[in-house]
Amino acid sequence: MFFALEVKAPWPEKLPKGRVLDPHTRHATLAFIGEISLSALFQHAFPHPSFRVGLVGAFNECLFLPFHHPNVVAWKFDWYDESKELIEYRHKLLNWLDMHHYPLRDNHKDWLCHVTLSRKPFDQKEWQAAFTPLPMLTQSLHLYASLGHLNYQPLWSYSFIPPFQEIKYPNQTVYQINGENLNQIYQHAFAALAFHYPPLTSYHHTKNYDQLKEIIADLNFLIAQVKADQDCPLKTLHVYKDIQTEDSILQFEMIMDK
Repeated sequence: MFFALEVKAPWPEKLPKGRVLDPHTRHATLAFIGEISLSALFQHAFPHPSFRVGLVGAFNECLFLPFHHPNVVAWKFDWYDESKELIEYRHKLLNWLDMHHYPLRDNHKDWLCHVTLSRKPFDQKEWQAAFTPLPMLTQSLHLYASLGHLNYQPLWSYSFIPPFQEIKYPNQTVYQINGENLNQIYQHAFAALAFHYPPLTSYHHTKNYDQLKEIIADLNFLIAQVKADQDCPLKTLHVYKDIQTEDSILQFEMIMDK
């Protein structure tokens, strides 16, 4: 069993040959647990993360793990969001497991953020050539059971508020963007656009923001820059209302022109 974040991305429809994991089971592991009975594991309440909104980031490298004798293809990623709270939660989770004397294995202090895409046999050159930067997000934490043959079953789940959601309006592309601060609002708005057009991932930058109008202005400037470089389907962004606050979470609707 293991605790992991379910990871979503605009995955390529075709990947190189290998024992490829189903997109719905791709995950970023936080803590491995050895074999243990469910009754023993569920006798204590699991610690919950302190952050409430799911996190976004980007895949930036194809890895073959373990490095000396690789048997999996993995994509490494970096978080766009401030990941301090997630790192603290992982340490809290590992300490909690240790305190309750649960069997732990392969849990390194330094966390290599990655998602396994395939297990051997595979051709490293083919996978390396096929890699391209992509946005990613997580909005669920699961306790998984590994059932063998790349089959992973969630036994317990904890859901976050989605970083963004597409809202269905006739003749408009609209995203509700959620975040715990303005900088996170920018990162989640950028991720929504990158899911719409993955090549935007390579244009990511970080900056501190004080107002929503600055965020929209920067995103529109970025879209103009991308359109000058390549054929891009993204259109001008605007908003009807300023950021609203609901239960301490910031949110607004980002509208893309048709």
